[in-house]
Amino acid sequence: MREDLEAEDSGIDWLFLLTTVYSRKWAILSLALVVTLVTAVVVFSMTPIYSASALVHIESRQANIVSIEELYRVESRDQGYYNTQAEILQSRPIAVKVIEAVGVPLEVESSGIASFFSFDWRALLPLKPPEPPGGSIEFSEQSEDVDNYLEGLWIQRVAETELVVVGYVSEDPRLAMQYANAHVAAYMESIIETRQSATELALSWMGERVAGLRKNLLDSEAELQAFREQEKLIDSEGYRALQTQEVNDLSTRLVNARRKLAASNIAYQQVYGNDSAAIESVPAVLENAAAQDFRSIQALAEQEVAEAGKVFGPKHPVMIAAQSKLTEATRNLDVQRQSIAGGIRAEYLAAQAEVAALENDLADAKQQYQELTRKGSNLASLQQEVDTNRELYELFYGRVQETALTADLQAFDATVVEPAVVPREAISPNKSRAVVLAFLLSLLAGICLAFLLEQFNNKIRNVADVEAKIGLPLLGLVPKLSETARTQPALALHEDGEHRFGESIRTILTAISLSSFDRPQKVLLVTSSVGGEGKSTLAMNLAMAIAPGEKVLLLEADMRRPSVALNLNLDPTRPGLSELLAQQAGIEDCVTTLEDGGLDVLTSGTIPPEPLRLLSSSAFTQLIVELRDTYDRVIIDGPPVLGVSDSAVLSTHADSLVYVIKADATPVRQIGAGIGQLQRFSAPMHAASRGATSRRATDYFAGVVVNQIDMRKATGSAEYGY
Repeated sequence: MREDLEAEDSGIDWLFLLTTVYSRKWAILSLALVVTLVTAVVVFSMTPIYSASALVHIESRQANIVSIEELYRVESRDQGYYNTQAEILQSRPIAVKVIEAVGVPLEVESSGIASFFSFDWRALLPLKPPEPPGGSIEFSEQSEDVDNYLEGLWIQRVAETELVVVGYVSEDPRLAMQYANAHVAAYMESIIETRQSATELALSWMGERVAGLRKNLLDSEAELQAFREQEKLIDSEGYRALQTQEVNDLSTRLVNARRKLAASNIAYQQVYGNDSAAIESVPAVLENAAAQDFRSIQALAEQEVAEAGKVFGPKHPVMIAAQSKLTEATRNLDVQRQSIAGGIRAEYLAAQAEVAALENDLADAKQQYQELTRKGSNLASLQQEVDTNRELYELFYGRVQETALTADLQAFDATVVEPAVVPREAISPNKSRAVVLAFLLSLLAGICLAFLLEQFNNKIRNVADVEAKIGLPLLGLVPKLSETARTQPALALHEDGEHRFGESIRTILTAISLSSFDRPQKVLLVTSSVGGEGKSTLAMNLAMAIAPGEKVLLLEADMRRPSVALNLNLDPTRPGLSELLAQQAGIEDCVTTLEDGGLDVLTSGTIPPEPLRLLSSSAFTQLIVELRDTYDRVIIDGPPVLGVSDSAVLSTHADSLVYVIKADATPVRQIGAGIGQLQRFSAPMHAASRGATSRRATDYFAGVVVNQIDMRKATGSAEYGY
């Protein structure tokens, strides 16, 4: 259920919105009616304004036989062209032509209340704006007439078309028509003058330009021919292809020579290197066929020597012959190996020489290719310059001839589709729309203002405000008494017409009992933030409600502004609390027992000069102890918390505290200040709110009572949480 309620509260509170608007409905309607009335008076006093317009077709491309505009880029075929034409239509030169043709425009004079709003209040200020450097500037009458004329002119393009509406606003409908048609005529005349001026300027400028282009063409052709003769260039492209092929061939041969050099270098390093092994272990020697033959002969000789050694001695002729044969074979093998090593060296040196030669040839070929490329680039640049100069010369020469032959042929790019006519109805003011709009906007502003005031309202009006803004429990809500019941508020509990009031008092008593079911509450203090919140009325009616079942004493401890004796129709001269604490009278002389209900009342008595000193005395402490033993319940009507410390002192003697708040009247800031002051004095509410134990274990805070609720509002809305 809690999750469902939280989900429901997370949405828009439509009931709160409707309640806010309904509670301030008369203020909202009054604001809307006043604004609407003022708007109506202003609108009906304004001078009617008429508008006449002419429809003009402005083409996005020219129909002239000679396209001089491509040179000057006068027009554009995008949105920018129409923006340009719109600015030209609103230019001052065209306005001057219209004024000279039709006359000076009339100024629209404000009338009625509208003249009041158009009054220049800045003229009344003592400070004047500083003058520009060089002194003030004097403007001609024609300049002011042009400004007045342009204020009534308006230009509008018809979307997705080439049509433009030219209109004028004036208080004279005939004059509005004349100005609109005259403005279109002046614009078209301006187009003709602009074209004629552009043609004359183009002929003059292009004649000079053609002569310069002809000279540039001749100079570029002479420079190209001189370069060809100097470099002796006929067909640079074919020669460049040969050079490219030669570079590619040399690069391929160089790669192969480097591979061969790398292979011979390996064999050379094995034979002649610092870490070279025995020559007989070199792969090139081992793989040589002649060396293999001599190695085989040596092996046979060694075999013969070995066999002879087994039979003959070292000096035997057979043994000597075999040794001689072995020596000869070994010598031949060494000679062959040396020959192979010499061949490896020769092959390595030859490979080095070949690589060096190819590198030099390739460098020379690349240099020749780069030189040829540079000459070809220069030749191409010169040729391109010649071609460009020839194209420009031919283009301008042709345009000059065409313009000279057809200079008088012009075509309009603007035509009048529909001329302006005299308007029948005024465009301003739209009286009905202005009045309706003023009513709706003021109504909306009133509603927004009501919500704004509602958000800034920092007063207590419902259960949610008590828990959210104060953070203390709510005992109950007490309705406002009727005019009749206010004359005797102490007896309102028993009034027939105040059944809601009586029910709320009994609900509060039930809440107090349930809030401390396991703790006796003999002394109950009733207080508030400031005066006039109804704490005395609540205290008296609580005591009257308890009296039939218990022995109850109503103690009036507000000795600054007492009201209990007056409300209960008691003798004001009878001694009370002040005389009792000053030991000027006994308790039986000060206590009065009411006939209806058997309630005992101890009034404040004579107002003392220092009430706080009496309430802080040991005599008051002893009095509370005696009253606890004598009565079942003691209801203390305490003074307001703010301004004095009487209630703070009284709270230290009470078992429970009821804090009274006047509905929709007491600001939260004052309530917080009052509660804070009670907390500093360790009041019962302080112990309850913080879960601590005060100086007596039975001290705790009962709760808050929202008093004097307007039931007419509460019945028609959910403002007070009913």
